[in-house]
Amino acid sequence: ISVTIADMLGRTPRIDTSWRHLDRWIEELDRDEGSTRVNNPSPRDPILFFAIYPHWIDYSLAIATLLVGRGVPVDFWWQGEMTPLAERPAPARETFWRRHARRHNRTARHSRLSLSNLDQVAPVEATDLMRSCAEQQARIDVSYLLLKERIDIDGDPRDRMVFEERKKRNLDVLCRIAAAYGRRTYSRILLGSGGVLEFGSVYRYFQALGAQVTTFESVD
Repeated sequence: ISVTIADMLGRTPRIDTSWRHLDRWIEELDRDEGSTRVNNPSPRDPILFFAIYPHWIDYSLAIATLLVGRGVPVDFWWQGEMTPLAERPAPARETFWRRHARRHNRTARHSRLSLSNLDQVAPVEATDLMRSCAEQQARIDVSYLLLKERIDIDGDPRDRMVFEERKKRNLDVLCRIAAAYGRRTYSRILLGSGGVLEFGSVYRYFQALGAQVTTFESVD
């Protein structure tokens, strides 16, 4: 028996995104200023919060807003990739999500929240450290995406193709986030996962630089 989400809900599922609620969240922050502050002193320097892929960005954006409400300045850097491989179909809500992301990335304003799309940041020239982090992570990504423990980058054309694409994407995000990172001082880097895809390459890179990095995990 095939049962769809619509069958279980008794209606067509609503397409939603954190971007659509961001303006209201910020209004609530301003209205409740002071009542949501914690007694602990906020960091002098902002947190750099990195996210990629719609489901992770939606979740991370909600966490970022919560941190802002607690007095923490946040620079939220996101990249609008839809899937980890070019051959994989984009989510059904892609057009809806991109439209709201573009709109609210421009309009949402708060003194402690900065929103920036890394796709619009000119990448810096890759360093040996960036290339090493991107390649190490790409090997893990092949295993993760193809769901197998043993990989053969040199002998298996499929493994090689995935490896090359992932290495390119991992290096691209490092070159862009390095450009953003060099503009100001951050108290901490915050990102989801830290083990796979661009998350993993960013985590490796900042760990190697000796930056304070915190990762978190979530089920879908």
